Amino acid sequence: MESVAKNTTHPLDTAIVKEAEKRKITLFNVQDFEAIPGKGIRGKIDGKEVLLGNRRLIGIEKILAEVLPQDKEKEIRRLQNEGKVVGAVGDGINDAPMLAAADIGIAMGAGTDVAKETGGIILVKDDIRDVVKAVELSRKTFSKIKQNLFLAFFYNVLAIPIASGVFYHWPGFLLKPEIAALAMILSDISVVGNSLLLRKLE
Repeated sequence: MESVAKNTTHPLDTAIVKEAEKRKITLFNVQDFEAIPGKGIRGKIDGKEVLLGNRRLIGIEKILAEVLPQDKEKEIRRLQNEGKVVGAVGDGINDAPMLAAADIGIAMGAGTDVAKETGGIILVKDDIRDVVKAVELSRKTFSKIKQNLFLAFFYNVLAIPIASGVFYHWPGFLLKPEIAALAMILSDISVVGNSLLLRKLE
């Protein structure tokens, strides 16, 4: 956000940049910068689009404020009935019904015990920006699961017939027990190693 703000002379952007410099926050180069009159600014950092502006600029069509807990839950149920997958973030006792109704409930680390017990995910650092990281981590994890299933399936389809002697009478090839055991270990290592790549997202 600070990196995009440095490209304009708007008072609010100037204040953001000054505070970033005061806190010694590193500013990145911005590509495809664009100022949108009456809405805000946008640009790309490392290929990812960053928006900074008012409600008209940013993907918010409807806002519900100061609603009762049951109304939050009803809104989630309505969205689910429309076939949408709903995530909810909350930190208070009043948020518990909403978190329970959502497909995925995200509780803030500093929230009430009821909210944390109801939520499927707890943001330990109590930083709302970690919601984006949680979504990204979930997507990467699901991708790794599919990759690991492919690795395991490919290994079993290839190795089991060989180990059982299916090809012995044709090419005369038979996998020795010790080689089969080693191959199994290598298969496990490949799956575990692939999963450990998720640590790069920390």
